[in-house]
Amino acid sequence: MKILLLFKTDDYGIVSKQAAMKIADVLKTQKHTVLLNGIRNIDEFISISKTTDFDQIFLATYGGWGQDGQLQKILELKGKVFNGQSSKISTALHNKKMTQDLLKSYGVYSPTIYDPKKPKYPCMMKSPKVTMGSKVFRINNESELYSHLPFFADFILEECLAHKEWNEYSCGIVDGVVGKPIGIRSKNGKQSDLINKFAAQDEVWIGTKAMFKKIYQDLGLKGAIKINFTINKKDSRLSVFEIQTMPVLLPESLLCFSLDAIGVSYEDIIKKMI
Repeated sequence: MKILLLFKTDDYGIVSKQAAMKIADVLKTQKHTVLLNGIRNIDEFISISKTTDFDQIFLATYGGWGQDGQLQKILELKGKVFNGQSSKISTALHNKKMTQDLLKSYGVYSPTIYDPKKPKYPCMMKSPKVTMGSKVFRINNESELYSHLPFFADFILEECLAHKEWNEYSCGIVDGVVGKPIGIRSKNGKQSDLINKFAAQDEVWIGTKAMFKKIYQDLGLKGAIKINFTINKKDSRLSVFEIQTMPVLLPESLLCFSLDAIGVSYEDIIKKMI
């Protein structure tokens, strides 16, 4: 198969290109012909598509217009085959408030998003969209809020879930197969620490895993996604921070670490996305 592998050359270009190079190596070993192209914007893709012959597009266009539904919409209108989510679901899950609304029917606890004029401190200041490398700050008072305004063009103030009460995890899913929960933070900095701690809560994880698989199926998700979530230590409440519709595909990423823990290799992930 002849595959057009797209990566970005704008703000996220370094990571995007690194992932694309790794993906290309795997696709070549799987006997595909790979056309590697970097693009700065959607117009550059439109120009490339007019002169390039290919069977499928593989997107490594992380962040912004590359994963928020804009590029996906163009591909759909042109009838192109591509990996990942539809434009509709990409747009919905790129917005954190829309993601929360979608998950309410599953009984997922969502942190309160405060009126910017009436926040409750401490709170979390973050982008309203799921954006790779976006900044997140804990805000303790009004003075801190004003001092952090220059970091955001747009922001939300969200209820702060205390780390003393909640464990934070990341979980990869590919083709409906749910990986192990990976601890995003731990005292000595090792990502694998919280895997063993979660194993002591087997019943909690069995229920959470089943819910994630149902969400994946109900929303019509495809290929690889990553869910960032927390579990309350006292009452086992589940809270989902975000669903990343286009997680970075590098062997050392949390997505791959999570799936590798159940025997799904980096090469397997790429193969399932074709």
